[in-house]
Amino acid sequence: MLYTVVFYNLILFFSTALLYVSEKEKTAIGRRLCLVLAFLVTVVPSAIRFEIGADYVSYIAIFEELAAGGTSYVEPGFLLLNKAINFLGLGYEWLFIVVAIFIHTFAFLSYPKKNRYIAHLFFMLLFYFQTFNILRQMMAIVVIMYAFKLYMQQRNDIRFCIMVVFASLFHTVALLFLFVPFINNKITQGYIRHFSWTAIIFWGFIFILGAPFISVFLTVLSSVPALDYSSYLESARYTQSSEVSTGLGVLLKAYLYFYPFFFVRNLLNADRKNALIFILLIAYILFWALQKHLLIFYRAGQAFEFCIIFIALMMASNTFIPFRRLYLFTLFLFLFLLFNKNIFESHTDYKVTCNSGRLAPYVTVFNKEDSKRGTRAAEISCYR
Repeated sequence: MLYTVVFYNLILFFSTALLYVSEKEKTAIGRRLCLVLAFLVTVVPSAIRFEIGADYVSYIAIFEELAAGGTSYVEPGFLLLNKAINFLGLGYEWLFIVVAIFIHTFAFLSYPKKNRYIAHLFFMLLFYFQTFNILRQMMAIVVIMYAFKLYMQQRNDIRFCIMVVFASLFHTVALLFLFVPFINNKITQGYIRHFSWTAIIFWGFIFILGAPFISVFLTVLSSVPALDYSSYLESARYTQSSEVSTGLGVLLKAYLYFYPFFFVRNLLNADRKNALIFILLIAYILFWALQKHLLIFYRAGQAFEFCIIFIALMMASNTFIPFRRLYLFTLFLFLFLLFNKNIFESHTDYKVTCNSGRLAPYVTVFNKEDSKRGTRAAEISCYR
Protein backbone atom coordinates (compact mmCIF):
# COMPACT_ATOMS: atom_id res chain seq x y z
CA MET A 1 0.00 0.00 0.00
CA LEU A 2 2.79 2.44 0.90
CA TYR A 3 4.41 1.84 -2.49
CA THR A 4 1.15 2.73 -4.24
CA VAL A 5 0.66 5.89 -2.18
CA VAL A 6 4.18 7.07 -3.01
CA PHE A 7 3.76 6.10 -6.66
CA TYR A 8 0.54 8.07 -7.20
CA ASN A 9 1.97 11.11 -5.39
CA LEU A 10 5.12 11.01 -7.50
CA ILE A 11 2.94 11.07 -10.64
CA LEU A 12 1.10 14.09 -9.25
CA PHE A 13 4.17 16.11 -8.27
CA PHE A 14 6.56 15.17 -11.11
CA SER A 15 4.01 15.93 -13.82
CA THR A 16 3.11 19.23 -12.15
CA ALA A 17 6.77 20.15 -11.64
CA LEU A 18 7.57 19.43 -15.28
CA LEU A 19 4.76 21.73 -16.41
CA TYR A 20 6.02 24.42 -14.04
CA VAL A 21 9.52 24.11 -15.51
CA SER A 22 8.08 24.20 -19.02
CA GLU A 23 6.70 27.68 -18.30
CA LYS A 24 10.03 28.91 -16.95
CA GLU A 25 12.21 27.31 -19.62
CA LYS A 26 13.52 29.87 -22.11
CA THR A 27 14.15 27.57 -25.07
CA ALA A 28 11.34 26.18 -27.23
CA ILE A 29 12.93 22.72 -27.24
CA GLY A 30 13.17 22.71 -23.45
CA ARG A 31 9.53 23.76 -23.08
CA ARG A 32 8.32 21.07 -25.46
CA LEU A 33 10.46 18.40 -23.84
CA CYS A 34 9.07 19.20 -20.38
CA LEU A 35 5.54 19.23 -21.77
CA VAL A 36 5.97 15.83 -23.45
CA LEU A 37 7.55 14.32 -20.33
CA ALA A 38 4.70 15.65 -18.16
CA PHE A 39 2.21 14.10 -20.57
CA LEU A 40 3.98 10.73 -20.50
CA VAL A 41 4.30 10.72 -16.70
CA THR A 42 0.56 11.28 -16.50
CA VAL A 43 -0.63 8.98 -19.30
CA VAL A 44 1.56 5.89 -19.10
CA PRO A 45 0.48 4.72 -15.59
CA SER A 46 -3.15 5.15 -16.62
CA ALA A 47 -2.65 3.37 -19.94
CA ILE A 48 -0.83 0.25 -18.69
CA ARG A 49 -2.77 -0.35 -15.46
CA PHE A 50 -4.41 -3.70 -14.91
CA GLU A 51 -7.64 -4.19 -12.96
CA ILE A 52 -7.19 -0.75 -11.41
CA GLY A 53 -10.36 1.32 -11.20
CA ALA A 54 -13.79 0.33 -9.95
CA ASP A 55 -15.30 -0.12 -13.42
CA TYR A 56 -12.27 -1.78 -15.06
CA VAL A 57 -13.85 -5.23 -15.21
CA SER A 58 -17.14 -3.76 -16.42
CA TYR A 59 -15.42 -2.21 -19.42
CA ILE A 60 -13.70 -5.50 -20.18
CA ALA A 61 -17.13 -7.19 -20.11
CA ILE A 62 -18.49 -4.59 -22.57
CA PHE A 63 -15.47 -5.03 -24.84
CA GLU A 64 -15.69 -8.82 -24.85
CA GLU A 65 -19.46 -8.79 -25.37
CA LEU A 66 -19.07 -6.63 -28.45
CA ALA A 67 -16.14 -8.74 -29.67
CA ALA A 68 -18.37 -11.81 -29.50
CA GLY A 69 -20.96 -10.09 -31.69
CA GLY A 70 -23.28 -9.18 -28.85
CA THR A 71 -24.81 -5.84 -27.95
CA SER A 72 -24.27 -3.51 -25.03
CA TYR A 73 -25.75 -0.09 -24.33
CA VAL A 74 -23.00 2.48 -24.50
CA GLU A 75 -22.96 5.81 -26.27
CA PRO A 76 -22.17 5.64 -30.02
CA GLY A 77 -18.71 7.17 -29.74
CA PHE A 78 -17.56 4.68 -27.15
CA LEU A 79 -19.24 1.86 -29.06
CA LEU A 80 -17.36 2.82 -32.22
CA LEU A 81 -14.07 2.93 -30.30
CA ASN A 82 -14.61 -0.60 -28.97
CA LYS A 83 -15.55 -1.91 -32.41
CA ALA A 84 -12.52 -0.26 -34.02
CA ILE A 85 -10.14 -1.89 -31.55
CA ASN A 86 -11.90 -5.22 -32.08
CA PHE A 87 -11.69 -4.81 -35.86
CA LEU A 88 -7.92 -4.27 -35.61
CA GLY A 89 -7.62 -7.52 -33.67
CA LEU A 90 -6.29 -5.81 -30.55
CA GLY A 91 -6.98 -6.89 -26.98
CA TYR A 92 -8.97 -5.02 -24.34
CA GLU A 93 -5.72 -3.57 -22.98
CA TRP A 94 -5.67 -1.27 -25.99
CA LEU A 95 -9.03 0.17 -25.02
CA PHE A 96 -7.52 1.57 -21.82
CA ILE A 97 -4.43 2.80 -23.68
CA VAL A 98 -6.48 4.71 -26.27
CA VAL A 99 -8.87 6.12 -23.65
CA ALA A 100 -5.97 7.31 -21.47
CA ILE A 101 -4.37 9.09 -24.42
CA PHE A 102 -7.71 10.61 -25.44
CA ILE A 103 -8.54 11.89 -21.96
CA HIS A 104 -5.19 13.45 -21.18
CA THR A 105 -4.71 14.90 -24.65
CA PHE A 106 -7.91 16.91 -24.26
CA ALA A 107 -7.04 17.72 -20.64
CA PHE A 108 -3.66 19.16 -21.69
CA LEU A 109 -5.32 21.07 -24.53
CA SER A 110 -7.70 22.64 -22.00
CA TYR A 111 -4.84 24.05 -19.91
CA PRO A 112 -3.97 27.73 -20.47
CA LYS A 113 -0.45 28.70 -21.53
CA LYS A 114 -0.02 30.71 -18.34
CA ASN A 115 -0.36 28.79 -15.07
CA ARG A 116 -0.67 25.51 -16.96
CA TYR A 117 0.84 23.72 -13.96
CA ILE A 118 -1.92 25.03 -11.68
CA ALA A 119 -4.61 23.73 -14.01
CA HIS A 120 -2.87 20.35 -14.21
CA LEU A 121 -2.38 20.12 -10.45
CA PHE A 122 -6.08 20.60 -9.75
CA PHE A 123 -7.12 18.37 -12.65
CA MET A 124 -5.03 15.57 -11.19
CA LEU A 125 -6.37 16.08 -7.68
CA LEU A 126 -9.97 16.18 -8.87
CA PHE A 127 -10.02 13.69 -11.73
CA TYR A 128 -6.96 11.47 -12.05
CA PHE A 129 -8.55 8.56 -10.23
CA GLN A 130 -11.83 9.22 -12.02
CA THR A 131 -9.97 8.59 -15.30
CA PHE A 132 -9.38 5.05 -13.97
CA ASN A 133 -13.07 4.53 -13.33
CA ILE A 134 -15.76 6.50 -15.18
CA LEU A 135 -14.06 6.34 -18.58
CA ARG A 136 -16.99 7.40 -20.73
CA GLN A 137 -17.92 10.33 -18.53
CA MET A 138 -14.31 11.50 -18.28
CA MET A 139 -13.96 11.38 -22.08
CA ALA A 140 -16.97 13.68 -22.25
CA ILE A 141 -15.77 15.96 -19.44
CA VAL A 142 -12.34 16.67 -20.96
CA VAL A 143 -13.91 17.55 -24.31
CA ILE A 144 -16.25 19.94 -22.46
CA MET A 145 -13.25 21.40 -20.62
CA TYR A 146 -11.51 22.14 -23.90
CA ALA A 147 -14.72 23.54 -25.41
CA PHE A 148 -15.17 25.78 -22.36
CA LYS A 149 -11.60 27.06 -22.61
CA LEU A 150 -12.17 27.99 -26.27
CA TYR A 151 -15.52 29.55 -25.38
CA MET A 152 -13.83 31.68 -22.72
CA GLN A 153 -11.27 32.86 -25.26
CA GLN A 154 -13.81 33.68 -27.97
CA ARG A 155 -17.54 33.28 -27.84
CA ASN A 156 -18.70 30.95 -30.57
CA ASP A 157 -22.02 29.36 -29.68
CA ILE A 158 -22.12 27.04 -32.70
CA ARG A 159 -18.63 25.66 -32.12
CA PHE A 160 -19.36 25.16 -28.44
CA CYS A 161 -22.62 23.29 -29.14
CA ILE A 162 -20.92 21.10 -31.76
CA MET A 163 -18.24 20.14 -29.23
CA VAL A 164 -20.90 19.43 -26.59
CA VAL A 165 -22.68 17.11 -29.01
CA PHE A 166 -19.34 15.44 -29.81
CA ALA A 167 -18.72 14.95 -26.08
CA SER A 168 -22.19 13.44 -25.71
CA LEU A 169 -21.12 10.65 -28.08
CA PHE A 170 -19.13 9.32 -25.10
CA HIS A 171 -21.55 10.20 -22.31
CA THR A 172 -24.94 11.90 -22.48
CA VAL A 173 -24.23 13.95 -19.34
CA ALA A 174 -22.45 16.35 -21.71
CA LEU A 175 -25.84 17.50 -23.02
CA LEU A 176 -26.36 19.35 -19.73
CA PHE A 177 -23.90 21.97 -21.02
CA LEU A 178 -26.08 22.98 -23.94
CA PHE A 179 -27.67 25.51 -21.58
CA VAL A 180 -24.47 27.57 -21.33
CA PRO A 181 -24.86 29.67 -24.53
CA PHE A 182 -28.51 30.41 -23.69
CA ILE A 183 -27.79 31.88 -20.27
CA ASN A 184 -24.57 33.60 -21.25
CA ASN A 185 -26.29 36.97 -21.51
CA LYS A 186 -26.47 40.34 -19.79
CA ILE A 187 -29.37 39.28 -17.56
CA THR A 188 -27.43 36.36 -16.10
CA GLN A 189 -24.27 38.43 -15.80
CA GLY A 190 -26.26 41.13 -14.03
CA TYR A 191 -27.61 38.61 -11.53
CA ILE A 192 -24.15 37.26 -10.84
CA ARG A 193 -22.73 40.78 -10.51
CA HIS A 194 -25.35 41.61 -7.88
CA PHE A 195 -24.92 38.31 -6.08
CA SER A 196 -26.32 38.52 -2.60
CA TRP A 197 -27.07 36.40 0.42
CA THR A 198 -30.43 35.54 -1.14
CA ALA A 199 -28.62 33.08 -3.41
CA ILE A 200 -26.98 31.35 -0.44
CA ILE A 201 -30.38 31.16 1.25
CA PHE A 202 -31.83 29.63 -1.94
CA TRP A 203 -29.13 26.96 -2.05
CA GLY A 204 -29.65 26.29 1.63
CA PHE A 205 -33.37 25.82 0.98
CA ILE A 206 -32.60 23.26 -1.73
CA PHE A 207 -30.13 21.51 0.55
CA ILE A 208 -32.73 21.13 3.31
CA LEU A 209 -36.05 20.97 1.43
CA GLY A 210 -35.17 19.80 -2.06
CA ALA A 211 -37.82 17.08 -2.51
CA PRO A 212 -40.10 19.12 -4.86
CA PHE A 213 -37.11 19.95 -7.09
CA ILE A 214 -36.18 16.25 -7.16
CA SER A 215 -39.68 15.26 -8.27
CA VAL A 216 -39.67 17.73 -11.17
CA PHE A 217 -36.16 16.77 -12.25
CA LEU A 218 -36.93 13.04 -12.27
CA THR A 219 -40.02 13.69 -14.39
CA VAL A 220 -37.89 15.55 -16.92
CA LEU A 221 -35.22 12.83 -16.97
CA SER A 222 -37.72 10.03 -17.49
CA SER A 223 -39.45 11.94 -20.31
CA VAL A 224 -36.29 12.37 -22.43
CA PRO A 225 -35.42 9.00 -24.03
CA ALA A 226 -32.22 10.37 -25.53
CA LEU A 227 -30.70 10.75 -22.07
CA ASP A 228 -31.50 7.09 -21.24
CA TYR A 229 -31.29 7.48 -17.46
CA SER A 230 -33.81 4.69 -16.91
CA SER A 231 -31.18 2.27 -15.59
CA TYR A 232 -30.08 4.83 -13.02
CA LEU A 233 -33.62 5.74 -11.98
CA GLU A 234 -34.46 2.08 -11.44
CA SER A 235 -31.30 1.41 -9.42
CA ALA A 236 -31.54 1.47 -5.65
CA ARG A 237 -27.88 2.48 -5.56
CA TYR A 238 -28.53 5.82 -7.29
CA THR A 239 -32.02 6.61 -5.99
CA GLN A 240 -31.08 6.53 -2.34
CA SER A 241 -30.18 9.61 -0.35
CA SER A 242 -26.49 10.29 0.08
CA GLU A 243 -24.95 10.68 3.50
CA VAL A 244 -23.91 14.31 3.74
CA SER A 245 -22.43 15.17 7.09
CA THR A 246 -22.38 18.60 8.63
CA GLY A 247 -18.82 18.25 9.92
CA LEU A 248 -15.64 20.20 9.33
CA GLY A 249 -15.09 18.71 5.86
CA VAL A 250 -18.44 19.94 4.54
CA LEU A 251 -18.01 23.37 6.11
CA LEU A 252 -14.54 23.68 4.59
CA LYS A 253 -15.86 22.61 1.18
CA ALA A 254 -18.67 25.17 1.44
CA TYR A 255 -16.15 27.90 2.33
CA LEU A 256 -13.89 27.00 -0.60
CA TYR A 257 -16.73 27.02 -3.13
CA PHE A 258 -18.56 30.10 -1.82
CA TYR A 259 -15.52 32.32 -1.11
CA PRO A 260 -15.08 33.54 -4.73
CA PHE A 261 -18.65 34.89 -4.73
CA PHE A 262 -17.73 37.56 -2.21
CA PHE A 263 -15.49 39.17 -4.85
CA VAL A 264 -17.71 38.56 -7.83
CA ARG A 265 -18.09 42.23 -8.80
CA ASN A 266 -14.35 42.82 -8.83
CA LEU A 267 -13.75 39.61 -10.76
CA LEU A 268 -16.34 40.55 -13.38
CA ASN A 269 -14.87 44.04 -13.64
CA ALA A 270 -11.49 42.45 -14.26
CA ASP A 271 -12.93 40.20 -16.98
CA ARG A 272 -16.64 39.83 -17.66
CA LYS A 273 -15.99 36.37 -19.11
CA ASN A 274 -15.47 35.22 -15.54
CA ALA A 275 -19.27 35.15 -15.37
CA LEU A 276 -19.10 31.87 -17.31
CA ILE A 277 -17.02 30.32 -14.53
CA PHE A 278 -19.55 31.46 -11.94
CA ILE A 279 -22.38 29.97 -14.02
CA LEU A 280 -20.69 26.57 -13.85
CA LEU A 281 -19.94 27.00 -10.15
CA ILE A 282 -23.60 27.80 -9.44
CA ALA A 283 -24.65 24.63 -11.30
CA TYR A 284 -22.05 22.57 -9.43
CA ILE A 285 -23.17 23.85 -6.03
CA LEU A 286 -26.80 23.22 -7.00
CA PHE A 287 -26.11 19.56 -7.83
CA TRP A 288 -23.96 19.24 -4.71
CA ALA A 289 -26.93 20.36 -2.61
CA LEU A 290 -29.39 18.13 -4.47
CA GLN A 291 -27.30 14.98 -4.07
CA LYS A 292 -28.25 15.02 -0.40
CA HIS A 293 -31.71 13.95 -1.53
CA LEU A 294 -30.81 11.68 -4.43
CA LEU A 295 -27.42 10.14 -5.18
CA ILE A 296 -27.95 10.30 -8.95
CA PHE A 297 -27.15 14.04 -8.78
CA TYR A 298 -23.62 13.11 -7.75
CA ARG A 299 -22.87 12.07 -11.35
CA ALA A 300 -24.30 15.33 -12.71
CA GLY A 301 -22.26 17.26 -10.16
CA GLN A 302 -19.11 15.47 -11.27
CA ALA A 303 -19.60 16.80 -14.78
CA PHE A 304 -19.48 20.39 -13.49
CA GLU A 305 -16.67 19.82 -11.02
CA PHE A 306 -14.01 20.95 -13.49
CA CYS A 307 -15.17 24.51 -12.77
CA ILE A 308 -12.94 24.27 -9.68
CA ILE A 309 -9.93 24.24 -12.02
CA PHE A 310 -11.08 27.47 -13.63
CA ILE A 311 -11.87 28.94 -10.20
CA ALA A 312 -8.29 28.22 -9.11
CA LEU A 313 -6.90 29.81 -12.28
CA MET A 314 -9.16 32.85 -11.85
CA MET A 315 -8.11 33.34 -8.24
CA ALA A 316 -4.42 32.84 -9.09
CA SER A 317 -4.44 35.48 -11.82
CA ASN A 318 -6.28 38.23 -9.90
CA THR A 319 -3.91 39.63 -7.31
CA PHE A 320 -6.52 41.97 -5.76
CA ILE A 321 -8.35 39.04 -4.08
CA PRO A 322 -7.63 39.13 -0.33
CA PHE A 323 -5.83 36.05 0.99
CA ARG A 324 -5.87 34.46 -2.46
CA ARG A 325 -2.67 32.50 -1.77
CA LEU A 326 -4.12 31.20 1.47
CA TYR A 327 -7.30 30.28 -0.39
CA LEU A 328 -5.39 28.40 -3.10
CA PHE A 329 -3.23 26.61 -0.56
CA THR A 330 -6.29 25.61 1.47
CA LEU A 331 -8.04 24.37 -1.69
CA PHE A 332 -4.92 22.40 -2.65
CA LEU A 333 -4.52 20.92 0.82
CA PHE A 334 -8.19 19.92 1.00
CA LEU A 335 -8.09 18.15 -2.37
CA PHE A 336 -4.65 16.67 -1.69
CA LEU A 337 -5.92 15.04 1.50
CA LEU A 338 -8.93 13.65 -0.39
CA PHE A 339 -6.58 12.41 -3.12
CA ASN A 340 -4.60 10.35 -0.62
CA LYS A 341 -7.68 9.33 1.34
CA ASN A 342 -9.02 7.75 -1.85
CA ILE A 343 -5.85 5.67 -2.19
CA PHE A 344 -5.96 4.36 1.37
CA GLU A 345 -9.66 3.50 1.16
CA SER A 346 -9.58 1.87 -2.30
CA HIS A 347 -8.02 -1.58 -2.09
CA THR A 348 -8.53 -3.73 -5.17
CA ASP A 349 -9.51 -6.72 -3.01
CA TYR A 350 -13.25 -6.36 -2.36
CA LYS A 351 -12.79 -8.27 0.92
CA VAL A 352 -10.65 -5.41 2.24
CA THR A 353 -12.72 -2.47 1.00
CA CYS A 354 -16.01 -3.46 -0.57
CA ASN A 355 -17.29 -0.31 -2.24
CA SER A 356 -14.22 1.61 -3.36
CA GLY A 357 -12.29 3.01 -6.31
CA ARG A 358 -10.01 -0.08 -6.58
CA LEU A 359 -6.76 1.88 -6.73
CA ALA A 360 -4.26 -0.07 -4.65
CA PRO A 361 -2.00 -1.92 -4.95
CA TYR A 362 -1.08 -0.59 -8.36
CA VAL A 363 -0.64 -3.35 -10.96
CA THR A 364 0.30 -3.13 -14.64
CA VAL A 365 -0.39 -5.36 -17.65
CA PHE A 366 3.19 -6.56 -17.27
CA ASN A 367 2.63 -8.11 -13.82
CA LYS A 368 -0.99 -9.23 -13.97
CA GLU A 369 -0.29 -12.09 -11.59
CA ASP A 370 0.08 -9.58 -8.74
CA SER A 371 -3.52 -8.38 -9.04
CA LYS A 372 -5.65 -8.93 -5.95
CA ARG A 373 -8.91 -8.17 -7.74
CA GLY A 374 -11.85 -10.45 -7.00
CA THR A 375 -14.45 -11.71 -9.46
CA ARG A 376 -16.94 -9.26 -10.98
CA ALA A 377 -19.86 -11.18 -9.45
CA ALA A 378 -18.34 -10.92 -5.98
CA GLU A 379 -17.75 -7.19 -6.37
CA ILE A 380 -21.30 -6.58 -7.57
CA SER A 381 -22.53 -8.18 -4.35
CA CYS A 382 -20.85 -5.32 -2.47
CA TYR A 383 -23.42 -2.85 -3.79
CA ARG A 384 -26.41 -4.87 -2.70
